[in-house]
Amino acid sequence: MKELEEKYVQNQLLKGEVEELLKQKEIIEQKIFELNMTKNTIGEISKIKKGDFIWAPIGSDVFVSARIEDNKTFLSRVGADVSVKKTGQDVIKILDRQIKELNNSINQINITVGKYVQELKKIEDEIIRLRKKNS
Repeated sequence: MKELEEKYVQNQLLKGEVEELLKQKEIIEQKIFELNMTKNTIGEISKIKKGDFIWAPIGSDVFVSARIEDNKTFLSRVGADVSVKKTGQDVIKILDRQIKELNNSINQINITVGKYVQELKKIEDEIIRLRKKNS
């Protein structure tokens, strides 16, 4: 009976790990979505004429009217409280690198989840075997 209880605990712990990994994956996917939206916005801003007005977000779904004076240069945060001016193409390259790294993380999560699912199957089979044995 003790062995069966141990298998139940292993099963629950592993299921918890899988759930945590899937939450992490969801957060990463949201970040990739945001990075792609930023890339698209850079492309759209590059098409706006100098002197045109746009509504620029300032946070919490609040916008301010702003005039485009330079549609080729963007301010990009590169570290803790450090930002530098970059061209749109340079920013897109940085975003593409970040997206690639995040996709690599997703791939690693998928591999780990796959291994955990296989292990869960083994544990569940063992639980079934032990239940039959104890019946």
